[in-house]
Amino acid sequence: MKIKEFYLYSEAAEKLESLLAENNLVFTFHRQAYPIYMTVSPDTDVSAQMELYTTGEDDVSARDAKLSFIFQDGDIIVRTDSRLIIPDALMSKIKGFAKKMHYLYLQAYFRESMERAGAEKGNTSQE
Repeated sequence: MKIKEFYLYSEAAEKLESLLAENNLVFTFHRQAYPIYMTVSPDTDVSAQMELYTTGEDDVSARDAKLSFIFQDGDIIVRTDSRLIIPDALMSKIKGFAKKMHYLYLQAYFRESMERAGAEKGNTSQE
């Protein structure tokens, strides 16, 4: 059975990927361990790096720059590593996507866990 929340999570991830690609950024959603976190960093692909040469030196993020949204103990911790330059509006959009994807992932994970537990007990009824 396809879980709707995983589908919605995938849709949000695709939208975020497109938004970031327009700004020569990429993201990774780390969900293999606690705490779940998402990182955003400059796209290190050659074509994305070529575009950096058309901007002034003051407008360029460091190659190793990273923006992290860490979901820990009910809080969102925002951490930056190195020099990342992005407009405030883009930062707000990225944070919104991070929160939405985290929430959808938790919903899907919980539903999948509950369905698995019900199947193991032989219970197929849903409340």
